[in-house]
Amino acid sequence: MQKHLNSKNKIKKILFGIATLGLLTFVGTKTVKNINNSNRDNEEEKEEVNKKPQKPTDFTSLAMAHYYPELFIAIEELETYRATPKKHTKEKRYTYWNGLTWVYTVAKNGKIVQHPCVGKWKDMAAGFSREQCEEQFRLHLQFETFKSLKSAINGKSNINHQQIMGLLMLGYQLPGKMAPIANHLNNATNTQQKMDAFKYSLPDNPLWREGTLKRRWWCGAYATGLITVDDLLGLKKDSFSKISLDKVATGIKRNSKGEVLSIEHFKFDTATVQYALNTARTKGDKPIVRDVLNQTAGGRAVIKAIESGTQIDFIIAKSNFDQTDYAKAVTSFRSGDYESAAAGFKKLLETNPNDALLWNDLAASYNELGKYDLALECTGKIFKEIGDRSQYAAAYYNAGVARENLGQYLSALTNYQYAKKNGNKSPDVDAGIARVQKIMAKSAKKQAYNSGTQKVVGRTRQAMDAKNMQIHNSRKYRA
Repeated sequence: MQKHLNSKNKIKKILFGIATLGLLTFVGTKTVKNINNSNRDNEEEKEEVNKKPQKPTDFTSLAMAHYYPELFIAIEELETYRATPKKHTKEKRYTYWNGLTWVYTVAKNGKIVQHPCVGKWKDMAAGFSREQCEEQFRLHLQFETFKSLKSAINGKSNINHQQIMGLLMLGYQLPGKMAPIANHLNNATNTQQKMDAFKYSLPDNPLWREGTLKRRWWCGAYATGLITVDDLLGLKKDSFSKISLDKVATGIKRNSKGEVLSIEHFKFDTATVQYALNTARTKGDKPIVRDVLNQTAGGRAVIKAIESGTQIDFIIAKSNFDQTDYAKAVTSFRSGDYESAAAGFKKLLETNPNDALLWNDLAASYNELGKYDLALECTGKIFKEIGDRSQYAAAYYNAGVARENLGQYLSALTNYQYAKKNGNKSPDVDAGIARVQKIMAKSAKKQAYNSGTQKVVGRTRQAMDAKNMQIHNSRKYRA
């Protein structure tokens, strides 16, 4: 929610699987927090900042239960298996198993410690069994991947389960890439735009772009439902690399060396999908993904989870409040019962007074009820007391709506502009800016007209006074 809505633009889809439940809004997104302090090539050992014994967050544990089976299968298909660690050109860490470049250990207090796969850690990785590699995969997801996912999808109300899976498929090795692509996904309105969301944030080196784009086609196809987890189980490992980029993309631009610079669009018609699947099933000499998974108990468990449908469905909640009561308040808002929605959010705030999401939701409810001063109190709480920057984009928008309706147009314009600056890409923000600017321009034009008219009237009256003074023996006379 977190923003004012009119009857023309209420969201028609129920959000599934995002960090803040989405609640009818496009909120500002937190900058993705890289566990490695934005330097993935740092050779020093990195640890979790939390000094207490580590316990998986609610988000992480639920995400593991819900996304792990599909992601495990996708990585088996999309990553090249390394029986022994290998260092790629211009990379500082060795790669082992299916694309892992870190080695994880668990301290006595339960804290996960991340080590770059070099030196003694590379030697350790070389001796891992497949089961141990699978455990490394789980630790990697918990330590890095799911945390970056949570940040990337925070407040993205249009991203569904399939699209999250596409993000995870590309962000498994490069978690920082999920955030910019999630922005494109959230703003996509058709299949073409959803597919093309995965063509962004490519590597700087053109030498790697073609392979990256081939992988991204699979991510986009999965995100849009063109291919399924059952398809992946029947493909050969690493077979994404066998497809021709020219057959799955249009408008390809290359440099003089033949390296890909960019593409115009990804293809997604029936013939293209069939070509990709047939190629992945028949080309190459690597084993079928299903056969590889059946080699270990963990792999067999993944297949069973998929085939039996035992994966749990859930709503990832950023906050600690009761999700059932929250859902009731959301339903009330969506149905137009803003009084009940406001009452629901106020009740939740009694036990969660520092939750900026709830304050934004309450502000949006008050705006709908025409209680604009109360809405401003809510947004002021976020800015002055809580300081949760992930909610600033929505809070500025809510404040803008309130100011506009109170006739405080300059302040409203400033708030709308700050909403946009903080990452709120909703078309309602641009509409608010345009609407207020039009009102202000019209008002300025009217003031200029009135000012000019008053001057003319003043000069006319002065002339009449002078004439009257002559006629009436200098006695000032006004008609």
